[in-house]
Amino acid sequence: MAGGGIAIGAAIADEDDDDDDRQTSMTTDAPNEDDEDAAADLGDAGTSSADELMEIIDAAAAEAEGEPVAIDAERDGAWDVQFRTEAGEETEVRVAADGTATVIATEAADADDAAPTGSLDADTVEALVSAALAEVDGRVIDLEIDDDTTSPYSVTVVAQDGRAVDIALDAEMTVVTSDRD
Repeated sequence: MAGGGIAIGAAIADEDDDDDDRQTSMTTDAPNEDDEDAAADLGDAGTSSADELMEIIDAAAAEAEGEPVAIDAERDGAWDVQFRTEAGEETEVRVAADGTATVIATEAADADDAAPTGSLDADTVEALVSAALAEVDGRVIDLEIDDDTTSPYSVTVVAQDGRAVDIALDAEMTVVTSDRD
């Protein structure tokens, strides 16, 4: 996930792109050796626990305004949590493995930014984790809400074989697509 911070910044800045740059920094649509290495580089990153994800989101929420709209595992055991306000302002908070939360980026709203279309609240996180892990046995490394009306939720899971699987879900938490890299 080389350049993850840059890719994250690009994903935050480009609301019109339904493909999350943070996600594609770990995985792409076509499998290749770099994808396998990226998933392998994550080691034991990720979790199968919605409660653990909510603890991370809650720790990050103490440092940012707005609704949590994305959470992404990092190689070092940290998690990056993205928040968006009603005005479209975005803040990214890193929660270290020890639970320490630090703001790592804040971006003012642009003219094309919008209020969040949803929130990673406890019920949503539980439903996303349950649906994704019913599709693929493994560890969740990424959850995201976007403005795609067909599949407003995406989850990336590292399967037992170490490969990343991108799962798109609709508003009813039904799997729309599942792409194994």
